[in-house]
Parts: sequence; C-alpha cells; structure tokens
Amino acid sequence: MHPTDTPYTRLHPDDIKLIAEEVVKLLTEKQASTPAQSDLIGYDELAAMLSVKKQTLMNWASSGKLPKTYTRGKFSRKAIEQWIQMQHVPSAIELMQDLMKPKGKRRY
Repeated sequence: MHPTDTPYTRLHPDDIKLIAEEVVKLLTEKQASTPAQSDLIGYDELAAMLSVKKQTLMNWASSGKLPKTYTRGKFSRKAIEQWIQMQHVPSAIELMQDLMKPKGKRRY
C-alpha cells in the first residue's frame, strides 16, 4: 500500500456501486418517513384556523393538549385535523338549550 493510500482509495468499483445504492435506499426511506412541508402546519396558521392566540397554542402544546410536533413548532396537519374532530364543539342548538336552563345547571 502506498503511504498516501487510505482503505477507501482501494475500493473496487462494484463495492462503490453497492455503497451508493445503499445510501440512496437509506435517504429514500428517510425522506418517505419525514412529512412534506405541506403536511405540516405552524403555530401562526393553526392559531388563525382555531381563532386563538399563538401563546394559547404554545401553552396547549407544552401541557400535552395538542398532538406532538414534528419539527420546531410544526404540527402534523393530519394529526391536528383528527384532534379537532375529537374536540366537542357545542352546536348553536346546544348552546340555546343550555341558556334556557336555570343558571346553576348550565354546561357552558
């Protein structure tokens, strides 16, 4: 072995091809498991969508009320949509019925 040679300078071209294929495979798998930007929603967009302050969302996230974030303040759009569907939002009829009840028995 020449003094300037490293173990990597002596790789056979077939070995290099196999390594390259493995790297491409790993990168493809990582890319598939990472949500695309369009699949993520930030605090500002979510705050506007829910008509709440950004700080409220940050409090909800830190207390575990919101689904976990993927990366720095970004939520999975799908997880948020599922979370919203699971929240009970009273209908106008429910609110009116509740207002008709005596004061001590109101739900809202």
